[in-house]
Amino acid sequence: MDEPANNEMRIQYELKFRDLLLFSASHHFLSPITQAFYLVIPWITFNSARDDGQSFGVSVAGAALFYLAEWAALFAILALDYFRRNVTVLTEHTLETRQDELVEATPFTKLFVKWPGVSRVVSRPGFVGVYLAHNKAHVIPNRAFASSGKRREFVAFVREKIRAANGKK
Repeated sequence: MDEPANNEMRIQYELKFRDLLLFSASHHFLSPITQAFYLVIPWITFNSARDDGQSFGVSVAGAALFYLAEWAALFAILALDYFRRNVTVLTEHTLETRQDELVEATPFTKLFVKWPGVSRVVSRPGFVGVYLAHNKAHVIPNRAFASSGKRREFVAFVREKIRAANGKK
């Protein structure tokens, strides 16, 4: 990560298949709506097993298996989807934080986003996500940062820019 003047930052990295898969899975896993949806079938399975006279342990095991199967299916769907449709995303990226905007460039695109257009930044194990909308984010893997301190500095800088753009102190 290079650091231009005025605390602006420039990050270069290659986004890989694994990065997108883990980002998408964690995004789904941390969503309360997705979790509620994924708990419905295991709950029905648990109650059904209990109604059929199964022990508590067997009922819990059956529900847990359904829950894990749902997540395995999600991983498979995400993997198949990203494998065939995201050639222009799985490439070299350059992300620059400037005083008035965020700039992302790849061999295929160049995107300028004013800070009011950035909704949030999240720090998760393995990556940082800079969200432009609830379902659109720049995924920055940890390896893009020279150190964990540089990663924290980047997240703090983006959070401050978002706060300032929204008129919050």
